[in-house]
This record gives sequence, structure tokens and C-alpha cells, in this order.
Amino acid sequence: MQATYGSSYKLFHPRMQPFRDRVFAAVNTGLGLPDTQPFYWPTGGGSLGEGYQKVVRELLQTEDPPEYSSFSPERESLIRRVWEASKKWRFDYVEEAAKRTKEKGALGLQRLELFCSLGWSLGIPRNTVTISPEEIIQRCSDPEQALAMQIFLKWVTQCYHLNQARCFGTAINFPVYNIDQDFIIDTLLLRSPLDLPPEPSEGFPMRGRFSSAGCTCQGQRD
Repeated sequence: MQATYGSSYKLFHPRMQPFRDRVFAAVNTGLGLPDTQPFYWPTGGGSLGEGYQKVVRELLQTEDPPEYSSFSPERESLIRRVWEASKKWRFDYVEEAAKRTKEKGALGLQRLELFCSLGWSLGIPRNTVTISPEEIIQRCSDPEQALAMQIFLKWVTQCYHLNQARCFGTAINFPVYNIDQDFIIDTLLLRSPLDLPPEPSEGFPMRGRFSSAGCTCQGQRD
């Protein structure tokens, strides 16, 4: 891990230290199960940091939000507000964090360094090098900035999960995905009006109506 993340990498956030032995025990138990097939840290291709930097730049460093954010007027309005409020975070602080990542001998972008850039900009002392999302949000100047920061931190974390899933060849796990605030799954999975519809053999769209009596569905091929 230090070879990947740099010599300053620490295995556990201080808040996780009391659970250190439990984590090790859980991993050892899992590895000891007869059907366990562990996979290993990827060594071929680009690094995790390079992949993360690419995902963040592709999804967040654009002038306008992705078209899928216009799912509804309310959703479009909220995402556009956050998009404008986070412009400096998406560009300046991401690139600042990428520069520090490189300076310490790692590649690409580390989320830890991005958290530092955001926290330091809000007044957290620069000698603090492990900063949590909660600590960043607490430093926001008003409720509007706190809301924008909370949503932005979710976006960069979803980019992080997406990149890891790609590198490890596993499924994406977004335990918290709010359709009114988030857009990354939409960007990955939905097609725009300019895309060709799927072949009939690949499936067809379904419409469902829910009621207290149950659910009825109607399907029609494109």
C-alpha cells in the first residue's frame, strides 16, 4: 500500500484504530473459508491513482453538468447549483491534490490529498494530513456551502468506487445513491436521445404502476 500511495500512507484512519484487530480477524476468517477465491492488488496497466484522476476529470471537470442531471426540473436545479458552487473544488483543488500526489512519489490523484485540499481551504491546519468528510463539512461557512460540499464529496467518493471496481474487475457498490442529487450511475448506464435504441434481442423498456394492491407492468419494444 505504501508503494502505491506513498510513504506517508497509514493503514487506518485514527477513528478505525480501535477496530484494527477486528478488521484483521475478519480478513483472516474470510481467507480461511474453503470457497474463498481472493483477488490481488492489480499490477498491470495504469495505477489506481491514475484511474481515479481520469474518472474525476471525465465526470467532474466539465463546464456544464451532464445531460442526465435534467431528469426533472428540481434535480437539474440542485445539481446545477452544486456544479457552480464546486467549480473551484472540481478544477483547482483537484489539480492541486494531483500535484501533491505526484510530489510524494505516487501517481495520478489520491482522494486523501483532495480531502486535504478542501479541508485546508476551509481553515483546517495544514499540518493535519488525515481529514474526514465530516470535518470538511463542519468547516463550511453556511448551510448552502455545506449542502454543496456534502453532495460534492459524495460525487468524488462515487468516482473512487467506480475506479476501484474497474481496476479490480468487480461490481460497483454505491451504498448511498440519491436520485435527486447524484448523476454518476445515470451517466454510466443511461442512453441519451442521440444513442441508438438497444436491439430487440437485448430487451425492451418496461413501465410499472404501483398501488396498494400490487404492481402492474407494461412493456413495449422500441
